[in-house]
Amino acid sequence: MKRQNLFLLFLSLSLTSLLFSAPAWAKKTIYKGKFDEIYIISAEKKIIGEEALEHPATIDEAKIYNMLATLRFSKNSVIFKDKEDVRLFDQRGLKFLSPYLTQALAEASPEEVVYFRYIKKDPKWKVLRNDRVIIGRCFVRNGELLIRFQKLYAKIFGDYQRVSQRNLIAEAKDVRVALYPRPGHRALSQKFIALQIDHDYRTDVEEERAAELAAKKKAKEEEEVRGVPLPDTEPGKIAEESPVTTESPKKAKKKEPKKAAKKTPVKDDPKKADVSTAGDDSDIVVRLKTLDELKKQKLISGKEYKKKKQEILEGL
Repeated sequence: MKRQNLFLLFLSLSLTSLLFSAPAWAKKTIYKGKFDEIYIISAEKKIIGEEALEHPATIDEAKIYNMLATLRFSKNSVIFKDKEDVRLFDQRGLKFLSPYLTQALAEASPEEVVYFRYIKKDPKWKVLRNDRVIIGRCFVRNGELLIRFQKLYAKIFGDYQRVSQRNLIAEAKDVRVALYPRPGHRALSQKFIALQIDHDYRTDVEEERAAELAAKKKAKEEEEVRGVPLPDTEPGKIAEESPVTTESPKKAKKKEPKKAAKKTPVKDDPKKADVSTAGDDSDIVVRLKTLDELKKQKLISGKEYKKKKQEILEGL
């Protein structure tokens, strides 16, 4: 029994070492994680073509970060039909890939390219997941960073996080998506894109961020305005005559009783004056002014205002 247990332990350790060791075709390991990985591998002519590569290549880490940040999916992709401006890499992916790709490109030879694999987790901590795998090779030629994707946002089915089911990552199913060319980009095919290294990607990212913030601010302002009920107006009158506040509904409701409380004692005055001093011309002027004030403060409707005014004028 002990021998059997020792044999099983040795077998599991051997399988684990094979799973977590660098693949045979990797010439140098830059990063090897549980799921994400970056290697320097031999260049294949069918992948890179016949032209020579400009390796080793020195590209600033911030430059690579901004280059990757501008990669977007095409809006014509079926799975993004109801979404706009969907990024290929999330914030975690950008922070992970940019330093390691910078290092790998600086250490690669003209006969080597950089292989990377990244798992985009969605959602991050829930059981029901929609995780995607992005696998590609990148290299530098003619002043461009070229990225050829083997798997582009491929859907992973099953519990790939179990050691015995790591093969599910390689079996992830590709979906019909394509990248959307932007300034500085050159689409070579559905899964092959070239990024001009000398392009100012930082400005593009800053402008996109500013546009996103402006759109969110505008949407929030419009939502606040729609949330405030418009004041009652007489039929046929333009709503612009009544000022619309941009305060939230809660604040507006709190302030309304205060305005009504100040003018409430005046509301009964016209009725009392109407009975006791119907024939006094000076009092009629006071009553008319009071009536105008009541209408101005919206304590009586237009219909009530006209009826009461007619009654006062008939007392002349």
